[in-house]
Amino acid sequence: MAAMTGHYNGSCETAANEACSPPPVATSGKFAVDVNDAVSVNTEGVGHPIATTAMRIIRTTLVFIAFFVHTTSPQAQTAAPRVDLCLVLAADMSASISSQTARMQREGHAQALTQSDVLSAIARTRTGRIAVTYIEWSSYGTAYTVLPWRIIGNARDARDAADVIRAGGYNPGQHPIGLTSLSWAVTFASDSLAHCPATPDRSVIDISTNGPNNDGPSPDTARDNAVAMGHTINALAVPTTLQSLKDLALSLDPDEGTWQHPTDYLYAHVTGGANSFATTGLTLDEYSVALHRKIRTEISGLSDIVRMHGPFASLSVCNIQR
Repeated sequence: MAAMTGHYNGSCETAANEACSPPPVATSGKFAVDVNDAVSVNTEGVGHPIATTAMRIIRTTLVFIAFFVHTTSPQAQTAAPRVDLCLVLAADMSASISSQTARMQREGHAQALTQSDVLSAIARTRTGRIAVTYIEWSSYGTAYTVLPWRIIGNARDARDAADVIRAGGYNPGQHPIGLTSLSWAVTFASDSLAHCPATPDRSVIDISTNGPNNDGPSPDTARDNAVAMGHTINALAVPTTLQSLKDLALSLDPDEGTWQHPTDYLYAHVTGGANSFATTGLTLDEYSVALHRKIRTEISGLSDIVRMHGPFASLSVCNIQR
């Protein structure tokens, strides 16, 4: 190493009282180190073998640092994971939903996600995982996300998601004039899909409702917009303790003035997209079974639920595609 080229006493005063800078403490080949540990280039001895080797080492180190910074940056680390399905579970929580029915919907969705055959369906998908969110909705502009987006790839993921659904939600009657806006349910679900933190092969909106659209724009328009985005919409008519099947069917056809089965209404005005389907849980007991099969079908990507009338409508096998 070369000898010291100068001594700096911390002062910058000269005989001519001119401004100055501290001289280097020591030099070696191409580099000089000052009192502040800064490295500067020494123009002498540029071609010296030691200097050339040192520059190669520095360049290699800088390349490595740049690569490390890039691969560990937030942008590189937050790439959206791949999933087979982004699924929005959207439950009707309008004023006509009783506390019993509200609990039935939450418990039905929570149980369905943790069933062994549902977990097996997830495992058999291309990626082995899906993304799920659970929302509750009523009047146009009113919706609440109970379960934010959650990726489910195993039984523990499913149990954690189910626990959130059971613990969340709001009580029916909290919005006493809460109407039933199926158009808003579809619109809000479509917006939720736009913010899914995963990249899916498929996207599905799963609607549960006990009545027709009676607030906001036509559900047909919302459905068509969602289908144009590439989403599939399925629907399940929810039974209530206050309405007979015929009363439910009549309430689901407020505009046409004729008797219409609730499954027909949902199929005509709400469902859409590849392998879409509509079905009805004719009793409170049957609802959980119908919902379970519905979610399993949505995960598998193939519809095996028929649009037909009768006490076993939701358990029949067929393929429905719009």
